[in-house]
Amino acid sequence: MKRQTVQRQVIMENFFSMKDHPTAEQVYQQIHTKYAAISKSTVYRVLQQAAEDGEIARVEVQNGPDRYDLRRSPHYHIRCSVCGRVDDVKADRLPDPMKFLDDAGGYDITGCSVMFSGVCSRCAGTGK
Repeated sequence: MKRQTVQRQVIMENFFSMKDHPTAEQVYQQIHTKYAAISKSTVYRVLQQAAEDGEIARVEVQNGPDRYDLRRSPHYHIRCSVCGRVDDVKADRLPDPMKFLDDAGGYDITGCSVMFSGVCSRCAGTGK
């Protein structure tokens, strides 16, 4: 059983209150004025450990910082090419790419990540 420190509790409570798949930096920015004793490195470490432990999911973003997600089951994401926001994509009818691999070049595949890109409604000016 992992140790539940006050710092970890504050970080995870703040993470759980956030939307749009926050980065560790965004979590840190949300808590640092109220909890100055919690360092940026502690926030990064706690989120990374929570992802490694399967409590949350880490979403790797090409050319951007990793994001963290409450939803741990496999699903797709979309990233706004203007502001960088990341959201879940509802895509029930897309095929599982893992089922279409004929040859993985000797790799033992452990997962797959699909990231769509587009412009979110806020950046497009529709405000939806």
